[in-house]
Amino acid sequence: MATSPPQDKKIPKVLQQVDNKELRSTGFWLNQVFLVLSTIFGVYLAAQSGLEQAINRYLL
Repeated sequence: MATSPPQDKKIPKVLQQVDNKELRSTGFWLNQVFLVLSTIFGVYLAAQSGLEQAINRYLL
């Protein structure tokens, strides 16, 4: 039966030193929420504009 190597040898050194403190910050998550909402709103506005142009071309 094979045993797995120690956990610290599987993870590269660069990833062992990653700082995750910002993930606990409220500001980080608030920023992410606003980013997602603004993306959704931007896609909605672009779709509305495209639909309006398509209807105008169809009616002309």
